[in-house]
Amino acid sequence: MIPLDSDFEDLPVVLILVCQGLEELCCECLQAAEPACRTQILPSGGVDGEASVGKVLLALPGGELLELLRLADQPGHQCAFALLLAVQGLAPNLEGLMDLAQALQASPRWPLAESLWRQSAPWREGASGSQEEFACALRLRRLRASARSAPVRFRGSAVRDGRHDFEAGEVMGRLGGAAKRRMGWQVSLDNYDTEVFAVVCGEVAVVGLPLFAEWRGAASGLSHRPERYFVLPREVRPYLRPDVHINYGRMRLRPSTCFLMLQLAGVQEGSVLLDPMGGVGTIAIEAAVRVPRLRARSSDLSGDATAAARLNAAQAAAFLAPGSSLEVLQEDCRRLTLPDGSVDAVVTDVPFGNRNRLIWVNGLLPAFLAELQRVLRPQGGRAVLLLTRAHARQVVALLDEVFLALVVVAFLGLFLRQLPSEVPLGPPPVRDPDLLGAPSEAAEAAEAEAATPLPRCCYPGLRCEAGQRQYKILITQGERKVSKQKLSWMYRNVRETLLEGLRSREEECGYKTFVHVPDNDTENGKYPVQMRRGDVLIHIGLEGRGDFVQLCRRTFARRKVYCIEMFLEPAPKPSLGQGVCEIWTYSHGNLWSFPAASQLWNRAAGALVEPPLVRFVPPGFVVKEESVAKSYEASELHWGFIGAVGGMQRRRLECLEHLQKLFPKLESYHAWNLQQWRSLTANPNLAFFNIHQDCNNQSRPEEQKPLETVRISGLLSAGFFVVTEEINQLDAEAYDGIVYVEKNMWLPLESWSVELRRLLSNSEGLTRYVQKAQRTFQRKFAARRILEDAQVWDGGYELQPHGACVAIKKSHRAACVIN
Repeated sequence: MIPLDSDFEDLPVVLILVCQGLEELCCECLQAAEPACRTQILPSGGVDGEASVGKVLLALPGGELLELLRLADQPGHQCAFALLLAVQGLAPNLEGLMDLAQALQASPRWPLAESLWRQSAPWREGASGSQEEFACALRLRRLRASARSAPVRFRGSAVRDGRHDFEAGEVMGRLGGAAKRRMGWQVSLDNYDTEVFAVVCGEVAVVGLPLFAEWRGAASGLSHRPERYFVLPREVRPYLRPDVHINYGRMRLRPSTCFLMLQLAGVQEGSVLLDPMGGVGTIAIEAAVRVPRLRARSSDLSGDATAAARLNAAQAAAFLAPGSSLEVLQEDCRRLTLPDGSVDAVVTDVPFGNRNRLIWVNGLLPAFLAELQRVLRPQGGRAVLLLTRAHARQVVALLDEVFLALVVVAFLGLFLRQLPSEVPLGPPPVRDPDLLGAPSEAAEAAEAEAATPLPRCCYPGLRCEAGQRQYKILITQGERKVSKQKLSWMYRNVRETLLEGLRSREEECGYKTFVHVPDNDTENGKYPVQMRRGDVLIHIGLEGRGDFVQLCRRTFARRKVYCIEMFLEPAPKPSLGQGVCEIWTYSHGNLWSFPAASQLWNRAAGALVEPPLVRFVPPGFVVKEESVAKSYEASELHWGFIGAVGGMQRRRLECLEHLQKLFPKLESYHAWNLQQWRSLTANPNLAFFNIHQDCNNQSRPEEQKPLETVRISGLLSAGFFVVTEEINQLDAEAYDGIVYVEKNMWLPLESWSVELRRLLSNSEGLTRYVQKAQRTFQRKFAARRILEDAQVWDGGYELQPHGACVAIKKSHRAACVIN
């Protein structure tokens, strides 16, 4: 391995992470703030992903720590670290990882990095002005404590991208062990003073200690989202609501990237700024907070994005720079309601090919650029666009007909400097190797792949073809650890429903069904059978890393393997991508998550690409040893709830506390394995509540309230009495007579329905209701019937004579109610 920091000798060095493509601008800003500082841009690693973030080394010849900290803590920096190690030439195997750990343990930078890290806490306490917006009281307490006492408590964290024989967790473990051996620090994954943070991208690796107040949301006090060791620190700003973009199913550009784009646009005091694809409003808000007397305007075509932007704007109102104003509108970027020549700067993150990966831009980009030409001031107007590399080249190719001063920043490192406004713009300029380094083969291959149209789903899905070549159906499941337990037992009814239903027609339909439930350390790509053209892959669960979606997009779609995602975890929007042909969901209350992404997918190429089919496929009745009729004794009734509470489920915990006041015997149960399940079902007088994650939220529309059928299907099969809060009307109709819906659950008990209170006081009536509910569930939710009602064997899509790929049954996007 080759060290990358040898030019800095014995100086303390800060590692700064910035948006890739903006490293040069970052260095220019640092040089303007302190001409004596020394900077160095590190190679990106030539691989796509979070770890390919831009990396800049910063040092001061005089070694003044406080001045170095002042330079490092700039709003254009994603995060800053006291550098421990920076190398190139990392081998992709485990031996390479061991060499990296040894190099970290032997690094001469440990004393300098530790001193710089300890100095950051008192410097932060004395910081004022704009620095206060990043102050995190909890983190400061940790840093002050670490400065007084030893040993330091730490954890290893890592972000990794590229082709390696090791995962981020292994990087964390190896490097954490090296740090412990070198410094004698104590490992603490939760209550830690600092992190040994590694960023590994291809053959490039950097390691450092995070400086300043930690920006992870949970430590900042501004967000309750848990801290994870395998992602870069999130940027939390007091003028941005930390989770509003998550709640509305939107992405958010990092505020540091917004700041650098504003610098690139030369936004000045008293100017007018427009972000016509504003999303949740981050760029316009960052500008209005930083620049005095600025008129900032954020607009977006999406109603959800506009609603989220308005919430952010309300949060930012108290932080605006003197004389600045902020406006949020919903409008089309091709038809802006602005006078000609009224805007000084347009700064926007163009979502084509990035968030909206399937947008077909041939018709949209020319109209968008023409509108920019209309609203920008003829003299001195500037536009800064953030795009993918392929679309950046497409924009520049279109500029021979549009007279604009453009600065285009593209992912993957393409960086086009300012272009003159007085001459027509022709073909894209040649990349400057001195500025960015020669493009790697991996980066060029990734660009070529991004520019290549992917296959559509016009190949066979689930189908009946008696007498034809037999095809394979593989059911696989993504595992996650929850309280150090697997979810495979919770998901067993889903898995067994699919397995039983599909195997019931194997001989009739000419296929063979296989099941693969990997361990936590097993990659989903290592399947027990080889998937070929015409085969069907069904994945159960929500892949946190998106491995299944990536496999379908990059591999199986090209092989014409039909991918289906059985979506089991509620979220604002699933990770849809071309190659995933169908989404199966357990509740009608989750169907609201899909239309926004699906409409973008459908608009992407007109009739060329259809949105994924969405089918209602809940877990059903599966015969087990505990599936026997129960007799209830009302006076001995106990209540229970299955699921996670606390942490991210704080609202659910509050709901559970309300019910415990009404029913003191209410307990929270776990059923992660057979032993726990048998212990639970052995209680003859146990009834259950269904409480979803966003329980007792009066602002949430009824149609978005799911019935947690994954959790309760086993209870219904076993003959338990289940009461649920208000749920989606279609779920209520499907489970009528099976699950009791109590709309007044969050009111005092005397406000509950008279019928339910009578049931709870009448042993015979309760027993009759439960036994009838179990028979009804067994009849309506038999495994094969669920799949037949969802029409899963219809083949999916077909190719029309005019070349369009359309769903065979258009009604699939409508809700399905099992009668």
